[in-house]
Amino acid sequence: MDLERTRNEVLPVLELCYKHMPIYLRRCFISLSLYPKGHLSNKREIIHLWKSLDLLNSNGSADEKETGSLYLKELVQRSILQMNDSLDWFKMHDLFHDLACFLSEGEFYRLEGDALVEIPQNVRCNVRELRNVNKLKELWISGLGGISCIEDAHEAQLQSKKQLRSLYLDFVDTPCQHIRSKYASLSDDQPLEIWQRHRSRTELTGHILQSEHITLSHDQLLESLRPHCSITKLTIVGYKSHKYPSWLGIDSFSKLTKVSLWNCESKHLPALGRLPSLEYINIDYMPNVERVGREFTGHPSKGFPSLTNIEFHHMSNWLEWYGVDDGDFVHLQTLSITGGLKLKSIPMAPFLSLLSVHLDRCHITTIPACSHTTITSGFAPKSLFVSAL
Repeated sequence: MDLERTRNEVLPVLELCYKHMPIYLRRCFISLSLYPKGHLSNKREIIHLWKSLDLLNSNGSADEKETGSLYLKELVQRSILQMNDSLDWFKMHDLFHDLACFLSEGEFYRLEGDALVEIPQNVRCNVRELRNVNKLKELWISGLGGISCIEDAHEAQLQSKKQLRSLYLDFVDTPCQHIRSKYASLSDDQPLEIWQRHRSRTELTGHILQSEHITLSHDQLLESLRPHCSITKLTIVGYKSHKYPSWLGIDSFSKLTKVSLWNCESKHLPALGRLPSLEYINIDYMPNVERVGREFTGHPSKGFPSLTNIEFHHMSNWLEWYGVDDGDFVHLQTLSITGGLKLKSIPMAPFLSLLSVHLDRCHITTIPACSHTTITSGFAPKSLFVSAL
């Protein structure tokens, strides 16, 4: 779109119509710039967009639907929206779309295609806009706890992004303290970094807008954010559910080499043992986990065939680790446990490749080790028994 031509030829005529709109309708009109020109939009989809942007002046879900319908009717009456044969489908006139795009500069942003783009700070877009970007290699999404509609997660279409290699999903629903001034570029070499913060109304401080009202369970959301099986690195932070998604740990993710779980509320660890290429696991601050059993390794197959490094940190209520059989962890070289104050021992399994064991702030009294295993410790028990393999 030639914005200069729009300013000189179209705006003087259409701006008059815009200025005669009530304030609430102006905001709704500008938000429609998030849709592509000529896009046929469903009534439900438009009302959901306005709801997520906190543009509906109502007192509840039923009122929001009624209010949204009235706004749509008014836009049709003003000849801004055209109604399709069905009463539930609408399209904006091209010239009004140009006006909405012009007026939304600096506030909204819509991602299109795979060309190199820069997303300005403090502009708005919806997580579903990720559906238009397919050449991402690294993707970082923060503030997922604010998503209020499961369709937004579905529309992101992470499962179709075949070039995605690294995915960071942060569910922590607190004001983001890491707002960055640099732009995030969607290039083959740079990650897309997404940050958000909630204020009195829903708004963006990074790059992806979500609603401030939590209505979705995290397991629903994570299930819908299933990535393509080509990813090699996965990090999940602040996940508040005792149920893991069906896709986490299945062997079709054959290229996944690194998995990190931080500050998650589940009482058990996910079944990761069947991942054929997994080399590194980091489990950090999961205070609800008391026991790690065979479900972590993967029954009945031999678990973790490629794992070389596993780290456990700040597992304050971890009591037992059991269910490790011969043939599990056959390539494990490094084991690190920090802050496992209630854990007394680790499985007496033949970790034949184990080269290094690091213990810090632990009361583990018995560990398996080979003659070539190096043991280091910070705060450790006065007596440590090493069982020769």
